[in-house]
Amino acid sequence: ETETIKAYWNACLHRGNQLKPEGTHGNAAELRCTFHGFTWTLDGTLSDFPCRWDFPHIVDAEYHLPEVKVGTWGGFVFINMDDNAESLESFLGDLIPEFDRWDFKNKYVMNHIAKRVDMNWKVGIEAFAESFHVVATHPQIMPSTADANTQYDVDPKLNYNRMITAMGVQSPHIPPMEEQAIVDSMTPRAHRMGMAMDDFKVPEGMTARQYMAEMRRKVVGAAKNRDYSGATDSEMLDAIQYWVFPNFFPWGGMGTNITYRFRPDGLNPNSALMEVFILSDYDLNGPRPDPAPMRLLGEDQEWIVAEDEIGGLAAVFQQDMTNMPKVQKGMKSLKQGVTLANYQESRLRHLHWKIDEYIAAE
Repeated sequence: ETETIKAYWNACLHRGNQLKPEGTHGNAAELRCTFHGFTWTLDGTLSDFPCRWDFPHIVDAEYHLPEVKVGTWGGFVFINMDDNAESLESFLGDLIPEFDRWDFKNKYVMNHIAKRVDMNWKVGIEAFAESFHVVATHPQIMPSTADANTQYDVDPKLNYNRMITAMGVQSPHIPPMEEQAIVDSMTPRAHRMGMAMDDFKVPEGMTARQYMAEMRRKVVGAAKNRDYSGATDSEMLDAIQYWVFPNFFPWGGMGTNITYRFRPDGLNPNSALMEVFILSDYDLNGPRPDPAPMRLLGEDQEWIVAEDEIGGLAAVFQQDMTNMPKVQKGMKSLKQGVTLANYQESRLRHLHWKIDEYIAAE
C-alpha cells in the first residue's frame, strides 16, 4: 500500500472551529468537528454532518478540506501554505545529494526536547549559526573543539548554508595540548555516545582526532550493526551543521545527527520554541524504533534536566540560555545596530539576506 501524506488548513468549513486543537495530536480515523459534528475522511472528503436538510447549498464533492502544500525529504515532512510555492526539491537543490551519504531516511528520532525561550526565533538561529561564541560561552569544550578554525560555506543564491567545526582538535584560543589530553577531555562525551570503554589511550603516531574517529567507527558501528569503515574522520566526529531557510538546522555525519528547529511562539515576538532532535542510525535487520515523543520542558526547568536524553548537549544549551534572553532585551536598546564579523558571522548575514529577499518579493 502506498503511503500518502496530506496536510489541511486546521478549520472546520462550517464555523471555523479547529478540527485538531492543540493537545489532540496522534492517530485519528476521521476528522470530526467537536462543535457540530461535521466530519471528513482522512483524504479530506466530506463524509457526514447533521441536519443535511438545512444545508441544500452544500455540495459534498465541493466541500473538500482545503489542502496545504506538502513535501518530504530525509524523513522530515515540510508544509508550505503558499499554493504557488516552488517544490521542496527545487528549494533544497543540491542539499539533497549532499545528504545522500548519511542516509537520513534510515534514522529515527531517538530524543526530542523542546523549551520556550524568551527570545525572537531569529535570535535562536543566530546563536547557533556560528562557533565564534564557544570561547566565551562554552569554555569546557575548547580542549577538543576547533572553534575559531570553523569553516563557513555561504552562497547568497542558495536557500541553505553550512559550517563545519572540527572535533578532536583543540581550540586555537588555548595553549598547545598533548594528544592524550585532548582525548581525556572527550572521554565523558564519548561514554554518553555509547562508547563504554574504560581506557582511552592514543596509540603512538596517531592524533586524538584519528583515534576518536576510529573508536566511534568500531563502537558505534557495532552497537548499530552498521559498517562505518568508509566514513571519514569528519563524518564520525565533526559538527557538520547545515541551516535551511528559514528555521531548520540538520547536521550531517554518520551514526547520530542533531537537528535544531526554532519556531515563533504564536504572535509573541519575544518568545520562541527551541527544539532539539537527536536522530540515530539503528540495526536495519530489526524494526525501526518508535520515535521519541517531544518532551516540552517547563518554564521553571533548565536544559540540564534533559541530560539523560541528550548528554553533554544539555549543559551546552543551558549555557546558551544565559545569552539569548539577554540578547533579545539588549538589542532593543542597541541604537546603532549590530556589528558582525566578516567571516565567522557570515551565516547570520545570509539569514537576513533571505528574509529581505522574501519581504521584497511581496
